[in-house]
Amino acid sequence: MFCNRDNYYKGYSEGLAEGLSQKSSSFYPNVLNTCIAIATIAAAIFTYNNWQDARYISRLDSIIEAYYETFIPSIATDGISMDMYYTYKVAVKDIDINKVAKTTNFSMSFPSDIDFNKLKEQKEDFYTNEILINIKKTIPNSYKLIASLEKIKPFLSHKLREEIDNFVADIKLTEFYLYEVKMTSQNIEQSILNLFQQINEQNDDFIKLTDEIRSYLNI
Repeated sequence: MFCNRDNYYKGYSEGLAEGLSQKSSSFYPNVLNTCIAIATIAAAIFTYNNWQDARYISRLDSIIEAYYETFIPSIATDGISMDMYYTYKVAVKDIDINKVAKTTNFSMSFPSDIDFNKLKEQKEDFYTNEILINIKKTIPNSYKLIASLEKIKPFLSHKLREEIDNFVADIKLTEFYLYEVKMTSQNIEQSILNLFQQINEQNDDFIKLTDEIRSYLNI
């Protein structure tokens, strides 16, 4: 728990100075002492670097765990997945499916009197209701994720610290869209799309951020 750069280098630098200052009638004992001291310093540096790498890896693992195992489940229950976003996006689009079906071979596999627009509306209603039921159960929990991000900031560059701040702002925007879906009663479909789009972009930003942190820390 007391491991740090000053303790490592101060202790072994003092040991080296003491070894070199010892008087001896023979040249070889001094050379031997010097070699031992240098080897000890090299071992200390190697040990310190390994300890530092392990600490970085542990902090990054905590961030990834907090995101995927705490934050994401808190904003999307088992009934919501990102796959649903793409399906829902198509379902709520203002498209005349009947017109599309008539100009393509799409309708050949269906009865001639089928109303594709009605099916589309039913699908839209189904997804909207399913999503709302699940979203109303969610309680956003970003505390652990933000705390984990703050713990690694002191070891990063100014640019990466700013990127972490921007990502935290993204998290708060996601929570805002989530509460908007919970509370709004008008234009609910667009509110859901805004939420899904934000989560989708947030996922991409998180992967990019963690990759940049790995690269900077050489882990």
